Amino acid sequence: AFDRLWEIRRSAPHRLNAAFLDRVLRQLPLPQRDLRWTEWARDRAPGRLTADLERAIDGWTGSDSRTERDDLDALAIAWLLTSTNTGMRDLATKALQRYGRPEPKRLFGLAARMLDLDDPYVVERLVAAALGAVCTHQMP
Repeated sequence: AFDRLWEIRRSAPHRLNAAFLDRVLRQLPLPQRDLRWTEWARDRAPGRLTADLERAIDGWTGSDSRTERDDLDALAIAWLLTSTNTGMRDLATKALQRYGRPEPKRLFGLAARMLDLDDPYVVERLVAAALGAVCTHQMP
C-alpha cells in the first residue's frame, strides 16, 4: 500500500496524496509506524527513495517557484525523516532545505505542523532544514 501512496503523493487532486499519507501515519503509534512505514522506507531507501530524493534536490535547487505539488512532496519527504537510515535522513533533510530556500515560510509552516509528532527525529531535522533555508537569505 505504501508503494502506491508514495507514487501518488504529489498529486493535488488525488484524495490519496501526501495529505492522506500524513493523516494515516499520524494515527499510528510510534512503534507501529516504525514497524510499518519506517521499515518500508528502509527497504526502499537504496533504490527508489534515494533516487526520488536526489530528483527533488535537483529540481528544487534549480527552481525558485513552488507549487502545491511541491508542498505535497515536501510533506511526504518529511515523513522519511523517521528513517533509521542516516544516509536517507540526510538526503531528506537536504531536499527539505532546498524546498524551503526560495520561501522559508513554507518550510517553517510544514515544521510547525509536525511539531506535535511523537518522533523527535522528524522535528529535529525539519527545524534544521528550515534554519538552513533561512541562512541562505542572510546578508554576507
